[in-house]
This record gives sequence, structure tokens and C-alpha cells, in this order.
Amino acid sequence: MPEWLALTPWWISVGLLISIGIAIFKIMRWTLTTDKRLEILEVAIIDFRTAMKEQGEEIKGIQSEIKGIQSEIKGIQSEIKGIQSEIRGIQSEIRGIQSDIKGIQFEIREMRTDFKEMQKAVVNIYKIFPSEKTVEENSPIQLSELGREVSNEIDASNWAQKHALQLISSSRDKEEFEIFDSCVDYVDDKFQSDQSFYKTIRSTAYNRSISNSSILKVFQVELRNHIIKLLEENNNLEVQTSEE
Repeated sequence: MPEWLALTPWWISVGLLISIGIAIFKIMRWTLTTDKRLEILEVAIIDFRTAMKEQGEEIKGIQSEIKGIQSEIKGIQSEIKGIQSEIRGIQSEIRGIQSDIKGIQFEIREMRTDFKEMQKAVVNIYKIFPSEKTVEENSPIQLSELGREVSNEIDASNWAQKHALQLISSSRDKEEFEIFDSCVDYVDDKFQSDQSFYKTIRSTAYNRSISNSSILKVFQVELRNHIIKLLEENNNLEVQTSEE
């Protein structure tokens, strides 16, 4: 035992030993607490590292998705450029078509001008060379001014009045156009079979410088007119007779 301890009163020695024991106990307790804290800290660090690793994987996934989206955006931009190029091509074609339309419109205006000039020329020709039309082509067919002149010249009305009697019975139940068809056939037959009638037609056509058919039409219209006139007179007579 140390000399200083032997000289120290016992109760001081006991107190000193108790103090030293308490100090040793606290040191050991602190050491144990520190070890637990270190373990907790290590676990927290491991958890943190794991969480950071997971976050890193998620971040990599997000970055990959972002790259994919960026790639799709580039593809869309490329398609848009292609569409814009096609639109420019279509616009160019439209401008070409519009240019063609303007050219066609100009040609149409030129054609209209030429047509008007042609119409004027035709009118002038008709003024120089009178028309050979002996009938007016409306409904019903009637003699034109030239037709009436020819009829008076060859006395076609008188001829038609005599021959109408031969067709009156067969014309009773016919429409007006059917009567005219019968007159056409009758006059054409006379032109083929009657030498005197044939010479009259040919001579008049020659003197008038018009066709045979134009002269024949005069006889056809006159014959139809007289047949219709006779039919109307007979109908009126039958009505009067029945009333009496």
C-alpha cells in the first residue's frame, strides 16, 4: 500500500475509492452509450447510402425517359420540317396552277374577241348573200319572208288548195305534226313522179339560187295550212249542223 494512502484517514480513503469507482462506472457507461450511438450512426449512414443509391437509379431512369422524349421531339421536329417542305411544294404548284389559270383566262378573252369578230363577219356575209331559208324554224313551221315571195311567184297556195282535198279524209284524226309529215311525203312524191311539178321546182330554185329542198318546203307548209283550214271549216260546219 502506498505510504500516502497509509497515512490518509480511512474514511477519506473510502470516499476516494467510492469516487474513483463512480468515475470508472460513468466512463464505462459513456463508452457503451457511444458504441450504440456509433452503431445507430452506421445504420443511418447505410440507410442513407441505400436511399441515395435508389434515388440515383430513379434519377437515371428519369434521365433515360428524358432522353427518349428528346429523341421523340427531334423526330416530330423532323416530320414537321418534312410537312413544311411538302407545303412549300404544294404552294409552288398552286402558284403554277394560278399562273396557268390566268393564261387560260387570257386565251378565253382572246377567243371571245375572235368570236365576236367572227359573228360580225358572218353578219356581213349574210348582208351580202341573203339567206335561202324559205321557212322559219319555230313551232309551228311557217313561211319566212323569202318563202312568201316564192309562194306568190309560183302560186304555191293555189296548188296546195287543190291538192289538200286529196288528203283531207286521211288527216281527220291526225295531230298537226302528223299532218305536216304527210304533206312532206306527198310533196316529195310529187317531185319524183310529176314532171311538170319537178320542172317548176328546179326552175324556181335555179332562178333564186337556192336549193330544191327550200322550194319544196314552201309547198309543204302551204299544203299543211290548207288541210288544217279545211278541217277547221268542216268541224265548224258539223257543229252548226248538229245544233240545227
